[in-house]
Amino acid sequence: MFELQVLDGNDPEFIRLVSRVGIGAARIAGVARLGVIRIDHWFSEQWVGFRGKVVGAAGVREYLGRSGMDWRVPPFHPHRVVSETYYELPPDGPPRGPLEPATRLHTWRSSESNTRLRLASVAEPGVYIWFNSDSLATRRGSLLAYTCADGNASGWYVGFEKDDDWRFTSRVEIGEGEWRLILDASRVSEE
Repeated sequence: MFELQVLDGNDPEFIRLVSRVGIGAARIAGVARLGVIRIDHWFSEQWVGFRGKVVGAAGVREYLGRSGMDWRVPPFHPHRVVSETYYELPPDGPPRGPLEPATRLHTWRSSESNTRLRLASVAEPGVYIWFNSDSLATRRGSLLAYTCADGNASGWYVGFEKDDDWRFTSRVEIGEGEWRLILDASRVSEE
């Protein structure tokens, strides 16, 4: 069974959930690459479609519907990125990795250039997930997923809180049915 490494500050149950979602989303999309980006602290659904800042303080954010050519790399500042790792997902075997990427998504660049950084132009076809790395202390989880295939990209966000178990607090651009399909696809890939 594929599972991301649990680092200091990570809730192991949340990491298991993120691992399943990454594998399931990639299997459904039919892509052979999974990018996993750990962000230092919790982040909200406002990152879905966020492009960056222009002229100082004004934020630029777009909802492009479920898919489109203009989804941008979420402009997390590089100092917030705990790690950026990649996995190859062969159709008939377990994931391989972590692998070094040819190009990192999160590098030092101007805010203005972030507004033009299309995911489909810099990333290989795959599923890219961003999640917070402080889930143990905060008991909150954020999971942002973008799929990039055939020159198009789409994305969604799920927010969680933990009482006894992890539960939804918000969902953007993903319904209950699609969520269940992703979790089911991860189970199939484990068999």
